[in-house]
Amino acid sequence: MNMHLPHRRVTWKGYRGGRLADVPGRIFESISNPFGTRQAPCAAILHVGTNDLINLDLIQFKVLMQAVISECARLLPDTIFIWSDILPRFFYKGARSQKAIEVKRKEVNRMGRKLISGMDIGRVVRHTNISWDSPFFRDDGVHLNETGQQVFTTNLREALHFFRSNPDVFQFQPSSH
Repeated sequence: MNMHLPHRRVTWKGYRGGRLADVPGRIFESISNPFGTRQAPCAAILHVGTNDLINLDLIQFKVLMQAVISECARLLPDTIFIWSDILPRFFYKGARSQKAIEVKRKEVNRMGRKLISGMDIGRVVRHTNISWDSPFFRDDGVHLNETGQQVFTTNLREALHFFRSNPDVFQFQPSSH
C-alpha cells in the first residue's frame, strides 16, 4: 500500500481473515528483526474488528479490545495508536440479521473510540465519507472497489497529516471525496 507520505515508511500488515486477537502478535512480529532489536513505529493504525463482528457479543468484544489495545500500548509505549472505524458493509456473511450486525458495528466503533480516548494513547479516524450505500463497494457488498480503496487510503493519509499538524486534536473526519 502506497500512501504517498514523503520521508515516511508505511507498512501495511493486514491480511485476509485477521482477527482482533491477532493484533499484538502481528505487531510484535513487525517490530522484531533477526538481531533481536525492535524498532517502534511513531504511529500504528488499528483497522480491525470486522471479522469478529459475527462471532463476538459486545461484552466479549469490549473485553478483547481492552486486552488487545493494552497489550499493544505495552509493546509500543511510545507509539500513537489510531483507531480506524470499522467500515460499513452491505452484507455480513454468516449474520442472522444484517441490521443487528450493523448496529453492533456502530457500537464497537464507539467502544474503540472511547477506549483509545480513555487510555490517552491515540487518535481516531472516522470514515464518514464511506457508507454501505456508497459507490465504493464491489458487487459482493463487502469489499471496497478500486475507488473505495483510494478513498479509504486517502482518509488514512490525510488523518496522519492532520494529526501531525494538530497533535492536540483527537478525531479526524474526512471531507467528502
